[in-house]
Amino acid sequence: MDQFELPRTYVHLNADGATALLDGPELWRRPPAELDAMLTGWLVASFPIEPSDGPGHREMHPNGDELLHVTAGATDVLLSDDAAGGERTVTLHAGQTFRVPKGTWHRLRGREAGTLVTITYGHGTQQG
Repeated sequence: MDQFELPRTYVHLNADGATALLDGPELWRRPPAELDAMLTGWLVASFPIEPSDGPGHREMHPNGDELLHVTAGATDVLLSDDAAGGERTVTLHAGQTFRVPKGTWHRLRGREAGTLVTITYGHGTQQG
């Protein structure tokens, strides 16, 4: 059995049912094409929530939904609302989960220090 800390080690759930453990901090230093080739299943990761007034990075997952679960603290999920020409904000507190629909541009803004767990179908993820 493998024991690990989720913030440092991510779990990739492969389509064949196997799992792969990935070095979380190093994963995002890989070139986008390499990441896209690696992430062909679901990625389970954990991130610290840190309070912030500024905008977080934007991302969009064109091939699958993303689940966001706050285990402690609170965060805002800012979702692009193309129809209204702005963003819609959903606030998540400890114990709450939100589904970001595939193809939706979104970003996070921390409200209270804590921890966020994500489950993402990462193939094709776009940053912007």
